[in-house]
Amino acid sequence: MYFVNKLLISYRMNAIAFFDVDHTLFDGYSGYHATRILVEKKIVQYRHLLAALFYRAVASYYKGDVYKMYEILLKDLAGRSLEEVMRIGKECFEKDIRPKLFQEGEKAIAEHRNLGHKIYLLSSGPGMVIDHVADFFKVDGARSIGPVVTQGIIQKEVRKPLCYQDGKSIFAQQIAKSCGTDLSECYYYADSIDDLSLMLRVGHPRPVNPDKEIREIAQQNQWPIRYYRQYL
Repeated sequence: MYFVNKLLISYRMNAIAFFDVDHTLFDGYSGYHATRILVEKKIVQYRHLLAALFYRAVASYYKGDVYKMYEILLKDLAGRSLEEVMRIGKECFEKDIRPKLFQEGEKAIAEHRNLGHKIYLLSSGPGMVIDHVADFFKVDGARSIGPVVTQGIIQKEVRKPLCYQDGKSIFAQQIAKSCGTDLSECYYYADSIDDLSLMLRVGHPRPVNPDKEIREIAQQNQWPIRYYRQYL
């Protein structure tokens, strides 16, 4: 009877499918494209782009450098309206992101939606493009990295916690709690060792296009690995 009750409780709980974006739903690094278009429009200085790319390159070793990367870019964005930046983000999405969205990712989202699962994006990419990815896939919500915004104006401060490494676990736990769900009932699709924290917490980790480190861990734990290759 105990196991029957446990199964019934599990069945009633609303499962959530969490998806990373870069290299999982999208073939590339969204932050690079977002920054590049800001440089092209002379909003972000080219030297800040180079600095940001450097900090992104070493981010796997030093978590604080992701914060530093966004802090550098906000030096040029601070004082502008969020509406303007989101408009540029939409342009970036249509030009650089949408053409390289994975067909298999869309199918996975549709499968979860058909099962009645809620779907959330958890990305360390910039909100100016990730929000448009969320709109495109019509998911239930998204968490990403972005600035503190006051009365519609971008500030110099990066919003915390960062949606990166352990920060993703914090957001996932908050979302699961608000939905009356336990992480053991949830799925997480992601590609990087940076995503290991949340993969270890969900009941159904789903490595997608995994890097070497996460692939080895997935093989050790017999997690099903998926490779997405086809564009929409």
